Amino acid sequence: MDLIKEFKTSMLDFSLKEIPNLLPLCSTETQTRASIIDKFLKILGYDSTNPLEVSHEFIADVGIKKGEKVDYAILKNKEDVILIECKLPSSKLTEQESGQLIRYYQATTTKSKFAIFTNGVKFKFYSEFEEPNKMDLIPFFEFDITKLKDDDLNVLSWFHKEFFVVNRTFETMRERYYVIKLKNTISSELNAPSREFKQLLIKKVFKDRLSESNLLYYTPFIDKALNEMRTS
Repeated sequence: MDLIKEFKTSMLDFSLKEIPNLLPLCSTETQTRASIIDKFLKILGYDSTNPLEVSHEFIADVGIKKGEKVDYAILKNKEDVILIECKLPSSKLTEQESGQLIRYYQATTTKSKFAIFTNGVKFKFYSEFEEPNKMDLIPFFEFDITKLKDDDLNVLSWFHKEFFVVNRTFETMRERYYVIKLKNTISSELNAPSREFKQLLIKKVFKDRLSESNLLYYTPFIDKALNEMRTS
């Protein structure tokens, strides 16, 4: 069995056979880290007992605030490459809660290009595709470990120790991020076309000038075309 198949099998076994028994035991963040996150990292090839691979309570000084700590940092060549912040399984992983991870990510002492926010069940992966050294507000990848899909496992394999190369993984995930963003934007425009989208169609299709009267005149044409596309 090759390494990727072995990884997928181990992660699925963990998901289906172990997680249901472990979750009821995770009443604290410490228990969640020990029972779920450490095993999750082990399947990804990292030894959470080796401080050269995984740093626990990694110091992330934020401005004048010293001694701020993120739960985990995966290390490569003695530098952090992935930050991980863990909450209780009952956590909703809200934007407000993720603010703590955002601060850590932008800390002067961290160099990571990836961050994971998790409650042991849901995992959200972030990077800095929109602006360098600033964690994006929208995850480029998220999954529920109790409902793993093959695509989830394919993406996760890029973060396995044996395959993880920072720049290569960054570029691959950056493409994924923008493809998803493009698909969501296109879908949104098809369902509720914006003024800018209508103006683009008027210019491209009707070769007419962009005026309020033309916008009003051509909007029914556009709406009918989009409606027929949606129902065909």
